[in-house]
Amino acid sequence: MQPYNDIARISASTHLPGAISSQLSYNGGKTMATTSRQITVASRIDRLPLSSLHVRLNTVLGIGTFFDLYDIFLGGLLGTVLTPLYHLNSFETALIIGSSFLGMFVGASTLGIVSDYIGRRAMYMVNLLIYSLFSLAAAFSPGYIWVVIFRFIAGLGLGAEPPLTDIYIGEMIPKYARGRYTAWSYTLGFFGVPVAGLVGRFVVKTNFLSIDGWRWLLVIGALGALIVWFLRRNLPESPRWYEIRNNQEAAEATLSKIEEQVKREHNLSELPPPEPVVVEPQTKAPISEIFSGKYAKRTTMLWIFQILQTVGYYGFGSLAPIVLTAKGFSVVSSLGYTALIFAGYPLGSLISIPLVERFERKWLIVGAAILIALFGLSFGFATSAPS
Repeated sequence: MQPYNDIARISASTHLPGAISSQLSYNGGKTMATTSRQITVASRIDRLPLSSLHVRLNTVLGIGTFFDLYDIFLGGLLGTVLTPLYHLNSFETALIIGSSFLGMFVGASTLGIVSDYIGRRAMYMVNLLIYSLFSLAAAFSPGYIWVVIFRFIAGLGLGAEPPLTDIYIGEMIPKYARGRYTAWSYTLGFFGVPVAGLVGRFVVKTNFLSIDGWRWLLVIGALGALIVWFLRRNLPESPRWYEIRNNQEAAEATLSKIEEQVKREHNLSELPPPEPVVVEPQTKAPISEIFSGKYAKRTTMLWIFQILQTVGYYGFGSLAPIVLTAKGFSVVSSLGYTALIFAGYPLGSLISIPLVERFERKWLIVGAAILIALFGLSFGFATSAPS
């Protein structure tokens, strides 16, 4: 009988997704329970050396996130500018700010699921097109209520962007570089936050080509996203998505092209053998399972965490210019200070890059949450700016 390691080594040489590497496990020469060890698409991706494909993919995703975050933080700027322009009350101002977030909630809840059926790349094209077209429509809205409606629809596309980015990076980047590449992608994206503040600071009071400055804020985001849409056309579909959809032929064709490109770049005749992994049989579970037994506490904790994280993360950035205006600063000064405040977003993400692979992720989250709370309270109680 062949030793287990020999079976695994023979199987590792195959290039067929899902090839069985072993169906038996051994303990002192005795056969135990049947176990399925396979060469999967994931194991083939995880053993790839990093290449220009990974860099290009990560860069395109980061630029897409740039315009996603740029638009998200326009909500507070638009609320600050449009309130005196349209003589809005507090509820109407809240609609301006909240319309995009409501659309994001719906988009994140639905379009991410749709990507499981039509593909990651296809959904990437759809969500960015939704955002670009309706952001452009919002730029030429005849009144504030149309701004609210179009910002909501644009938010559908915005909401799908972050989860799609996480899914696509998770499926395309080898696991040994996944955390670092995710941090780099979001660092690039976070530059959209201070850029939104800077553009608002210098553009909002202009009237270029007889178009109000606040409208240019939306036009810039819409046109930038349209450029990214063209860049994304050349991204490959995720081979892991093909595998999930049981389209082994498409998975093999796409992954083989990626492997050939990596071999050419690194002058390799052969790639390292993929590691066989245990593949658990897929089972269906009702949604009620996450609210039962040991999962109930985890589900509740994650809900609370995500709600408070969203309030602290998006809420602070959106409300900062309004809070500064309420403290007595002029609109222009508030936008200038907001641009400076927003510079902390990419800086914080940049600091995380050397830390994300060295420390357990949950402690980084806890530490960041404590700092957000402390500095957020300090900002709220502050009454003046450094001279």
